[in-house]
Amino acid sequence: MFLLNQLKINTMITERIGSNAGKIWDFLNEQGNQSLKELKEKLKMTDPQFYLAVGWLAREGEMLDFEDNTALIDPN
Repeated sequence: MFLLNQLKINTMITERIGSNAGKIWDFLNEQGNQSLKELKEKLKMTDPQFYLAVGWLAREGEMLDFEDNTALIDPN
């Protein structure tokens, strides 16, 4: 039972991170490149929410660079 509950919690956390990553990608795709600070503030995410989602995008190859603290994405 413990393992089943832990699996549900991990799935919920993963879904939230993925959802936040989608919000970031959609925002950048629509609005263009943004500073990390501006992006986090505009999306009203906490530090952990934001940076976990950015990490998700980086791992997926969607986030190209963080040049001068600016988030750059591949629009394709």
